[in-house]
Amino acid sequence: MAGDVVPVYGAHTAHRPRIAAFGFESGERDRFQLAFRNVKLAVEVVPLAAPPAGQTFDAAILHADEAAPALLGALRSSNRRMILYLVGPMPQIARLAQFGVNAALEGMTEAAITRAIEHTYLLLAGKLRRYTRVPLYVPVNIHAGGMSFTAITEDLSGGGVSVNSAPSSVLRMGEAVTVRLQLPGNETLLIPGIICRVSGGQVGVQFSRGPEQDRLRKWVDDFLE
Repeated sequence: MAGDVVPVYGAHTAHRPRIAAFGFESGERDRFQLAFRNVKLAVEVVPLAAPPAGQTFDAAILHADEAAPALLGALRSSNRRMILYLVGPMPQIARLAQFGVNAALEGMTEAAITRAIEHTYLLLAGKLRRYTRVPLYVPVNIHAGGMSFTAITEDLSGGGVSVNSAPSSVLRMGEAVTVRLQLPGNETLLIPGIICRVSGGQVGVQFSRGPEQDRLRKWVDDFLE
């Protein structure tokens, strides 16, 4: 109805998150911005053709193409806590995981945009707490019994991780595993744990206490500071 006011995070504060959009049409940018409004977060989506000079951005969305490595490197250098949305086929996104991709979209469909924003808007709003899983797409290698496979994380915390593209049909709840995880910045961790959830192609792992888990907890804490 006319005159209705939708409350939004940041609507009455000095800072409204700014998102740099590289190579997207106005209609795609509008859908992206509207999806944030649907979760009550006011953002500013700014179209750009090159890395910003002298401007500050909280997030960026770009295509996983041949120009992506240089652009991602420049963005990460300017702001290591910048939230990165990457659009393209999952194999191409996986090859760029070392830059710390926070959300992967296989296309700019309404469903893909909504899912990506639901996973990241609290992080962008500064409302994540340290017990919360951080949305992050990085490659992992999981050893379970005599089997080893590679998957992509969807989110992780100091206590566990959710991964996609896992062979869930041969995994079982309570099974002991070892997760080899490479964090942005090339820090590699080897963490034991147990499978706590199996659903379709998604698997959840609860980490066991130990020095490697402590290192991960510190990384998550630093990321959320």
